[in-house]
Amino acid sequence: MQSVKVVGYKRVRTELQREDGYSLEYQEREIIKYCKDNHLELVEVYGDEAKSGTKAFAASSGEQEPEVVFRPGLVAMLDRLKQGDIAFVVVLATNRLWRSQEANLLICGRLKRLGVGVK
Repeated sequence: MQSVKVVGYKRVRTELQREDGYSLEYQEREIIKYCKDNHLELVEVYGDEAKSGTKAFAASSGEQEPEVVFRPGLVAMLDRLKQGDIAFVVVLATNRLWRSQEANLLICGRLKRLGVGVK
């Protein structure tokens, strides 16, 4: 049986989030545990620290669609997803990927075009 490959994504914006149990380490531990519990092959965990989810978009130079430029971990993850072998992005909560409606639409649209879901 072929394993389902996934990547993880973690993000923390403020010191308060770190103190309230959303530290990058905590998020990664929970992502790893979820993958083990659900028999998912975790390929890599990407992350961003102190990066806003609301000011993350600007026109990219080589593409027709907006690019996430202020969150290098997210950009690296999206680039990795282009290989086509990843089924899902695993996050502790979807607000680690997006908070604003604009970010939700852009990131979900990109994931959908890549054939990748979110768990």
